[in-house]
Amino acid sequence: MFNRMGENSLMSAVEYALSLAKTDLREHQIMPDWFLNRNEDLPIANEDEFGTLVDILANLISNAARYSDAQKETHELHITIRRTDDGLEIEVRDNG
Repeated sequence: MFNRMGENSLMSAVEYALSLAKTDLREHQIMPDWFLNRNEDLPIANEDEFGTLVDILANLISNAARYSDAQKETHELHITIRRTDDGLEIEVRDNG
């Protein structure tokens, strides 16, 4: 599951997860907005860690798309990733 460009980083994991969740995003007319500060992008050296992170992110993104509030005028999905002293904090927020 390594990135075909050979770059396995946090940013590439998010981009890959978004591509896996694109059907749910398109079906619910959601254009995700995500933020990762470039200086917080971390390499992921282990293929298993990269795959696990992609699976977790894709699941969170798909669930946020599926369970967004269809009655609201706008459909939003925000993904924010921050580095903390203990590791990473990943926030996925929708309008549901």
